[in-house]
Amino acid sequence: MVDVARHAGVSLKTVSRVVNNEPAVAQALVDRVLSAIAELGFRRNDIARNLRSGRLNATIGLLIEEIANPFYAAIASVAADIAADHKTLLMTASSEEDADRERTLLLELCQRRVDGLLVVPAGEDHSYLRREVEMGMAVVFLDRPPGDLSADTVLLDNRGGARSGVARLLADGHTRIGILLDSLSVYTMRERLAGARDALRDAGVPGDEALVRDRVKT
Repeated sequence: MVDVARHAGVSLKTVSRVVNNEPAVAQALVDRVLSAIAELGFRRNDIARNLRSGRLNATIGLLIEEIANPFYAAIASVAADIAADHKTLLMTASSEEDADRERTLLLELCQRRVDGLLVVPAGEDHSYLRREVEMGMAVVFLDRPPGDLSADTVLLDNRGGARSGVARLLADGHTRIGILLDSLSVYTMRERLAGARDALRDAGVPGDEALVRDRVKT
């Protein structure tokens, strides 16, 4: 803003008042400041401004597994639409199912002073976010629960869904049922396997571990 003030021939305070739409600034001064802003291509630094004022940034961080996955792409799309409806910027990052990358990205988002986080966790220890939560950071976990951290969580019933699917196959007379999973290190995969085993046990059908395959990529 110093360059704008110098270019317009006004004080720094006047530039600040114009940029922040404060009243009681003479129209001639407003025109000079706006002209200088246009000529210099000035853009207000909202992060620095909000740090000084203590106001929120109207920014939310979203961390998903990978944007190419249709499930997570849908989450990102809906989150972006809702954020836009509330005049809020959504910053999206991908952990690529890497716990170290997840930690780095989430802490960087916190350093950028986002107002809240939506997290599809890759790791199982999120105690590093405890201080941020205690300081008022809003954090919601999606699809998988956090580890070693108390936070709001939105989950799908993976276990119940797998149980219902296998129960339907059993009802149709199938007993040798293959179970294909991504990595069992992922919470949702463990839940689906548990649901399938629930259905087999309820039907009195012995499970065959030879029919279980994990780390399957489709």
